[in-house]
Amino acid sequence: MNPRDNGQRITTKDDEQTSAITKEENNGQNGCTKRENPYSLEPYIEKVKTRCMDLKHKRLIFEEDKVEDIRYYDLVKLSKSPTTGVKILTQLVSPLGYVHDLQLFDGSKENSNMVPMDIVLEKTKKLLLVLGSKQNMSNDDIDLLRRIQFEKIKNETNTCGGDDEKQCAIIWLPIDKDHNNLITNSSIDESFLKSKNIEWYTLNKYVSDQGSLKFLEEKWDYKGTSPNVVVMDVPTGKIENTDALYAMRLWGLDTFPFDQHSLQIKRKQMSFLFNDFSFPSKHYLANWIQEDEYIILHGGKDENWAKEIEGKIKFFNENVNVDHKIKHLNINQEKVEVSFEELFWRGVYCWSIKSNKVQNDSYDDMKKQLDRLCCLGKAKVGWFVLNKGPVTILIGSQQTLEKMVEDIKIWKNNVKKNTFEVAFKEFHEKIFDNLHQDQGFGMENKKTTLGKNNSEDCCIIEYPTEEGKLRITMDCPN
Repeated sequence: MNPRDNGQRITTKDDEQTSAITKEENNGQNGCTKRENPYSLEPYIEKVKTRCMDLKHKRLIFEEDKVEDIRYYDLVKLSKSPTTGVKILTQLVSPLGYVHDLQLFDGSKENSNMVPMDIVLEKTKKLLLVLGSKQNMSNDDIDLLRRIQFEKIKNETNTCGGDDEKQCAIIWLPIDKDHNNLITNSSIDESFLKSKNIEWYTLNKYVSDQGSLKFLEEKWDYKGTSPNVVVMDVPTGKIENTDALYAMRLWGLDTFPFDQHSLQIKRKQMSFLFNDFSFPSKHYLANWIQEDEYIILHGGKDENWAKEIEGKIKFFNENVNVDHKIKHLNINQEKVEVSFEELFWRGVYCWSIKSNKVQNDSYDDMKKQLDRLCCLGKAKVGWFVLNKGPVTILIGSQQTLEKMVEDIKIWKNNVKKNTFEVAFKEFHEKIFDNLHQDQGFGMENKKTTLGKNNSEDCCIIEYPTEEGKLRITMDCPN
């Protein structure tokens, strides 16, 4: 029977809930409430506040990231367009483009005022931009910059357009993501600049904007933990090298002003061992060269040297963090279509004569290494050549390699920061000078003695000029 026919009312779920609430309210009036109102929003107030704060924080991060991306892409776009060095530096340091706020402090003068950046750069053709904090700049790097300033920049200053016009200038860009303020004359950076005795400048503002820092890291190869030097052509704003510090450390001043053109010339020059060398097809040495492997060529009249150097190369491979294992080749044993040793020395002597025809008392790296190899080849000691692909890095003796193994803990820590070839060469050249100067060896004077007994091994190389005259008068040190 339908309940409606008897006049009965159907009880719904809502009716039951309403009845329960009314009952609880009545009980509450009688002091019998056992629990709080389950429909109160008070427990959710703090949660909502926390959630709102979290969303607000995420929104700020999103907006900052958006601004960072905009500034980053503005810099990328500007760097790819016809522009000037002034505009790029202005956008890098002052994203709003306030060029008149940017000034340079001259660290070479005792009492110097700030000068507008655009005025200084109008008279400069190239910039060496030093990136990084002063804490990351080693004394060796400072010494390199000082030599570049006094031996190259000062000598090659173009005075045709006036005494103030410069071929090149050094500007240190201070980087600190935690600083937004202008650098004042009374800051510690002023004393840092002056204490280094270098004619260089610094900006009066830190590079701190996140978009600018991203640009430096992705486009200018700035790592953050170590300094870097970028070469800029000021009139066009074009970046000509993003890792000039590597070239400075490896080749010294020979590749100044450290742009790609200078580096290509140096690379071709230091490929003298294989410039005119024809290998049989698929020869493994040709493959090593093509793959830019580390290669050690070795030889000499010491019969035990071949076995000794193999052990030392194995030691380097096991104890030094080298990207690729060092390959090695004994030229005394290698056979091609004709004697490899004969081809090798024929090329060495040919390039030695060519390089020494120029009358110049200052020996560049190529001449020094070639003359060193010629002398070592005539001596009774072992010798080795370290190559990176086709490029000869250095030439050393049996004694110097033994010393490199002995002192490996001193120089191997620099491999990760400076690459294997730079770390090896920096330490090796100091060892070579110390060991062989004591034995009367001095390539700058064109005379040398090698071996443990100076009276036995004496090598003098004399190269006549095109006129048939000797450039330097040489006497046997013995």
